[in-house]
Amino acid sequence: MPVLKRTKGKKIRLMSIIFCSMTVSVLLGGCKGSPLSKKEEYRNQGITAVAQGRYMDAVVSFEAALKESNGIVKDIDYDISYYLALAEYKAGNHEEAYNIYSAIIGMDDERADAYYLRGKVSLYDGKKEEADKDFNKAVELTKTDHKLYERIYKDLEACGYKDDGVSYIKRAMENDKKISDYQNGVYSYYLGNYDDARNYLEKARGKNDNAELVAYLGKTYSKLGDSGYAASLFETYLGANPDDAEIYNELGLIRLQLKDYSGALTAFTRGMETNDEAYMQSLKYNEIVTYEYMNDFETAKAKMAEYLNTYPVDEKAQRENIFLSTR
Repeated sequence: MPVLKRTKGKKIRLMSIIFCSMTVSVLLGGCKGSPLSKKEEYRNQGITAVAQGRYMDAVVSFEAALKESNGIVKDIDYDISYYLALAEYKAGNHEEAYNIYSAIIGMDDERADAYYLRGKVSLYDGKKEEADKDFNKAVELTKTDHKLYERIYKDLEACGYKDDGVSYIKRAMENDKKISDYQNGVYSYYLGNYDDARNYLEKARGKNDNAELVAYLGKTYSKLGDSGYAASLFETYLGANPDDAEIYNELGLIRLQLKDYSGALTAFTRGMETNDEAYMQSLKYNEIVTYEYMNDFETAKAKMAEYLNTYPVDEKAQRENIFLSTR
């Protein structure tokens, strides 16, 4: 139990949406676009729809937002385009997402994030060579963007290419000779050097004791065989930061590992009570897994039905649902 096509030509259609009013402006000698607030309204509607798992509703909202362009491509147009690609990907329309990222690159070929995200789509679609090209281009454009290296590593590892992911971590360390203690700790964790990771992260704690650092430090202690201390570390942090969904999720996973199923459920529930949509899906899925470990399959089935109603394209959950149907 693991813990946690429509029409073609999106590239052309997206660029048409963004630039159509520019053409009209040229032909007619200039015109006023719709108020920016309307564009923001559609954008916000789309973001809400994504958070609620209504991905095709989100697509409609984001495309409506792009049509509000006054002919000048602004940062908000790129922002909306990224959200549109995310919504398409979440809806299972990977080709659509790929083409949107291609359109963004067509408008600005120095956007490292667009290359990375297009590469990610290719990777998860089994097109490793295409992914490699885009990942390499992304890191060429931003040689010291450590978050980018981390994302590439995680994606490659998830798809069974951990050694390739490690090569990116090593490249990051070579490209930046002034890496912080925190970043050295994170990279050491990925490389499996857990003693080094603990030492770097402990050294960094006094400088920047944030949720991300605490999460990595706790996971490091768990890898070193001290899950009990990892749990206490998370609990101490939550005592001062009671609304941090990420740490509740990590605490729940540690409690699950320790077979403290009641404690795991409490952590996941409190995490969901923060209403942090960034972690809601993981928290809900991990809650279901906990009920499975407790052999409470009826509750797990009911929770899974609710989960799939919200996140219908989650393939891992669909496979888990098949397992539950046999219990």
